[in-house]
Amino acid sequence: AEGGQLSQRREEQGEGTLEGVRRTEAHPGALSRVISGIQAIIDGESSKGIARLLRVTDDLAVHASLRWAALVWITWAAKELGVVPLAMETAAGARDLAHTMDMRASATTLGLLGEVEALAGEVNQALEYLVQAEELYQSLEDAAGRASVLLLQARLLEESGRDGYALAKAREALSVAPGWCGPAIF
Repeated sequence: AEGGQLSQRREEQGEGTLEGVRRTEAHPGALSRVISGIQAIIDGESSKGIARLLRVTDDLAVHASLRWAALVWITWAAKELGVVPLAMETAAGARDLAHTMDMRASATTLGLLGEVEALAGEVNQALEYLVQAEELYQSLEDAAGRASVLLLQARLLEESGRDGYALAKAREALSVAPGWCGPAIF
């Protein structure tokens, strides 16, 4: 039933349809704003990048996938800047859009929400989001995605004094993706 509702929402919003493509073509500047915003963030000019990307997220005529990408990058940049309220707001917006897209977008967004909630000091909520992300990555058979959220869970568990559980999650990440060259620092 949920798949049917998702298809209906996509149809209503023009997602994945010729109308959705026409809408994106009608806003050709949106893609260049997303690219230039991401480039600014990569170049260390996060505030400049965030400002460019916010122009895309505020334009409801822009395709949901571009708005989602912009929100995800804003969240990453805000998180790195320590601007937790903006990171939380944009992560929540990305979550809402991800529900209209696909499981990979949802998994990515839930992992990001877990990171933001942890930054805000909400460890239990962070772990809930990370478990949901892990389940989606498992459904997608994405070993690297699953291993990355398992390592995030391990780090949060260790930071909250639950060393045994942390070690179990770290070992699980290793068993899920033994050949994965994950983050250099745990």
